[in-house]
Amino acid sequence: MHISAGRLVAGGVLCLFLAAAPAAGQTASSGFYVGARAGTAEMETPTVRDREGPGLLGFDRRDRTWSVFGGHEWLVRAPLRVGVEIGYSDNGAATITYASTNTYAFASTQLDVLTTAAVTYRRLVIGVQAGVGRTREQYRISTYVTGTPDIDSDQTRDLPVGGISVGYQVTRRLAAFVNVRRTFGDVADTVTKALVSSNPTPPPYRDVLNSVSRVTAVSFGLRIGL
Repeated sequence: MHISAGRLVAGGVLCLFLAAAPAAGQTASSGFYVGARAGTAEMETPTVRDREGPGLLGFDRRDRTWSVFGGHEWLVRAPLRVGVEIGYSDNGAATITYASTNTYAFASTQLDVLTTAAVTYRRLVIGVQAGVGRTREQYRISTYVTGTPDIDSDQTRDLPVGGISVGYQVTRRLAAFVNVRRTFGDVADTVTKALVSSNPTPPPYRDVLNSVSRVTAVSFGLRIGL
């Protein structure tokens, strides 16, 4: 699944238009809230684009993801609410297998600080999120078979994050929702340097390897007002 930045922006514009619609029925309360979500994360990486050839046997982009979060919202003018949110996400790990049949894992986690906006129409809640995620990526061997293993890498970088959610207000304080979250950009290219250091004369298909980039997570969650 590839979610473009243009689609995220288009979703945000849609929310602004919906803000003009009248609110009715069960509406969410303002104030503090906490929540959790779980689903699937897909990790796009330059490895897939740049490392074609006999050295690359397989790549698994997807893994399970889970998140916990909390925040505060303010009612600006019904039905529009804005807020701030902090959350931690474990994006699982993408795996790659080489001709040596050694398998390596790109594990990705992030701590997000986001601004939020949401509008409510009856029991339907549509929201957008945007901010920065401190993203940590760990590159390590997960299955060793033969040869000289690549050295491990552990890097952290602040990356832009955007998201869209659609939810149903079950009660005044409880909401169920589906969320699509996108982390943009690369964590680092130090894995390339690590490969060169451990393999001074790598074959052509081993001279380009970047970290995981553009993580897209689709998840289902619950949110509870405090």
